[in-house]
Amino acid sequence: VEAVEAVEAVEAVEAVEAVEAVETVEKNEAAPEQPAAPGGAALFRDESIPLSERVQRFKASPATKPQIDGTYYNGQFAKGRFEGFGVLLMANGRERYEGGFHHGVKSGLGRYFYADGSVLECSFRNNAPEGAGTYTQANGDRIVGTWKGGLLVEGTGIVVSETGARFQGVWSRGELVSSTPIE
Repeated sequence: VEAVEAVEAVEAVEAVEAVEAVETVEKNEAAPEQPAAPGGAALFRDESIPLSERVQRFKASPATKPQIDGTYYNGQFAKGRFEGFGVLLMANGRERYEGGFHHGVKSGLGRYFYADGSVLECSFRNNAPEGAGTYTQANGDRIVGTWKGGLLVEGTGIVVSETGARFQGVWSRGELVSSTPIE
């Protein structure tokens, strides 16, 4: 009985923390604004320019360095590796990461922009999402939860639809297995 009560108490705390995280995101206080890399992140934010042209300008910037794997990097270096804030354009030209790097890999706060228009704002460790974050789908639906090793971990998180409806979701192995409306 005590074990069940302990699990319920942990789930209740996780649900409250997730709701608070959603409210923080809604107030735009989720993550401090990162400084723009010259010709990098600032260029991608100018949506008056077609994406294909922004990609070409990014690649052509003298501050952008092509990488052997087909990616392009614009940002800080230390000892020949990505270090500090930078923008990494993936080889497909439609996905990018803006955020922290440490020893050449994604590390710290960052945003990953997917080809389908969705965005993950999260902490990264060893190139993978790790910790609290928000995944916003192209249609505006959001999932606020905790990632580990690149997956939304087993546990609870909050799903906020584009209409503002809130649901507490339960995930297992990165998949949503159930959801309950939040009043």
